[in-house]
Amino acid sequence: MPQKKKKANDTKKSIVVLGAGFAGLQVVRELSDRLKKTHDIILIDENDVHIYTPDLYEIATAYNEKINPVCLTKLKDTVATPIASLINKRRVTFIKARVSKIDPHKKQLTLSHHGEIEYDYLVVALGSVTNYYNIPGLEEHSLPLKTMADSLAINCHLDYHFHKLWEEKKKRTSVDIIIGGGGFTGVEFASELPGCIKKICKKFNYPRSAVHITIIEGGEYFLGDDKKLSKLVSRRLYECGIIVRLQSYITKVTDEYVYVKHGGKEQLLPADMVFWTGGVKPNPLVAQSFEEVNKRGALQVNEFLQLSRHPEVFAGGDNAEIIDYATGKPVPMLAQLAFEQGKLIARNIATAIENENLKRYRPKYRGFIVPLGGKYAIWKTNSHIFKGRWCWYLRRLVDLKYALSILPFWYALKKWLHDTNVFVGND
Repeated sequence: MPQKKKKANDTKKSIVVLGAGFAGLQVVRELSDRLKKTHDIILIDENDVHIYTPDLYEIATAYNEKINPVCLTKLKDTVATPIASLINKRRVTFIKARVSKIDPHKKQLTLSHHGEIEYDYLVVALGSVTNYYNIPGLEEHSLPLKTMADSLAINCHLDYHFHKLWEEKKKRTSVDIIIGGGGFTGVEFASELPGCIKKICKKFNYPRSAVHITIIEGGEYFLGDDKKLSKLVSRRLYECGIIVRLQSYITKVTDEYVYVKHGGKEQLLPADMVFWTGGVKPNPLVAQSFEEVNKRGALQVNEFLQLSRHPEVFAGGDNAEIIDYATGKPVPMLAQLAFEQGKLIARNIATAIENENLKRYRPKYRGFIVPLGGKYAIWKTNSHIFKGRWCWYLRRLVDLKYALSILPFWYALKKWLHDTNVFVGND
């Protein structure tokens, strides 16, 4: 009697997702809804919390009357949600570990303290790391703003610096703060910082007028190539008391100065504190493990968000170079796009297991909202730009919408209200 041929979905598959950011978390949640119980879904991340990175600048600039473990834990909880609570009652196995090696030929991973693990499908969503562009002294003499640990370190450092001046009774010493990078993180952090500095100065009886904040951006405009948007951002930064330097490049950093090149001339700017938000690059493990990478070290995926040479490997978020075939340009690295990429990757893995046709990725641009100090924000759509207090409230509603998509309703609402109360402390 002829043996009945098995369907693809009758065979148990192991799907491993690296990274619990916006893309990775969405992949496992979608897969747990789409796939049968026979398949294994494994999520691996070196942290046991999911970080809402758009609010990291708020953590860095949140004022605290006292810096202690209780206050820092409170700040941490505003952006960190335990992964266990996000995959509760879902058929997902979570492993807290660092991935030290990926072998796409053997379909095998090596984990720190967990040995080796094999996969049938792999999703690379490891996120990015700070890029210092080999600028001399930058890494040694600056604080980055990329991770939750970075934001907490900045928060503590700001308080410590003024506390030290208070102890040494240097009340007339000028304090020069340099922010390198005029992307989203840079302008959000810069515009929120004055409110924090004002309260810290009052706390340590230090003259606010002696504190100078400068933001340095190498490009001609802030936030890309939109001249009108950049003008609005610049105007708001001026209103916040920020010194703006466009088309200026940091070439060297020491413990006292920042060397800046502008118009072919180099200047020395005094710097008591330097914060770097000037760029990121994909996790180095990506370039170490795969051949299909661009100059930045990002995976070059096809329209299905998979590798051509290794079609069982998918990638999204900061780890992938995704071309928008409608424009021919790379898709920007935005949280909202990483979220939708995660959804599509999950769908394509599920359909691949069923031997069905994959779906092409078509990015849906909805614009963005950038908060710029206090209850003020700028909202850029595909065709219009809006600004004002109501845009800030809209941004908070966007944050709530995301919380509701991953958490139970009442828990998400309670957390959102608590977080908002913490963030408006400087306003």
